[in-house]
Amino acid sequence: ARKHPERLAGVVLADTRAGADDRVAKANRDKSIATVNEKGTAALFEGMLPKVLSDATRNEKPEVVANLKAIAARQPAAGVAAALAALRDRPDANPGLK
Repeated sequence: ARKHPERLAGVVLADTRAGADDRVAKANRDKSIATVNEKGTAALFEGMLPKVLSDATRNEKPEVVANLKAIAARQPAAGVAAALAALRDRPDANPGLK
């Protein structure tokens, strides 16, 4: 979108934000990358569970938790680490948004 705006009528950004990571967020991404590299994607997801599932879901729907853990465990560590690094290093997109 940045390189070829003439090719687009518009862009919808969903479940994201335009701003770049601040110092604290970058440090947290680095910690997540280290977790993935040292312990795997399942370990990273275990720490994310409270952020992605409500207390009620975690307590009352163990099958949902198990299914998401299985999905997370199948993700290649290198790919997850690269995605986290891309998020950490992304530029501030606010100046280009109207």
